[in-house]
Amino acid sequence: SSIGSPGGAVTSITKRLKCQEEIRIGTWNVKTMRQEGKIQNAIQEMTQMNINIMGVSEMRWPGAGSANIEEHQVYYSGTDNGKHELGVGIIMTKEMSKSVDNFIPVSARVMLIQLKARPIDINIIQIYAPTTEGTEEEVEE
Repeated sequence: SSIGSPGGAVTSITKRLKCQEEIRIGTWNVKTMRQEGKIQNAIQEMTQMNINIMGVSEMRWPGAGSANIEEHQVYYSGTDNGKHELGVGIIMTKEMSKSVDNFIPVSARVMLIQLKARPIDINIIQIYAPTTEGTEEEVEE
């Protein structure tokens, strides 16, 4: 299968996740992941709380892609204008990332991760919705 990435598709071998085990999923509006150590802090919190997958809002990383950080895989979707604003992400344990079948960075506010699993596959959607102060254009997007 192919995983979406900047500059083309990357072929990978996918391990099917067996859903007989509990999967712990959380979300966090981190306000920004630009400062040194913020991503490590999020990973440390995940580890302490035994969270396998964490959706993140306001990452503020431009572009879209994935990175391997401290035994975790970080998938992110940000602005395409180079600005450090908005942005969503999904951080997961390295073991969980072996089941990723597809990563679709839709926009700076929406992304999708598809996991191969039994008895059914799992779609995880991370959304960062505009506030009531958002422009009509942002709300429509």
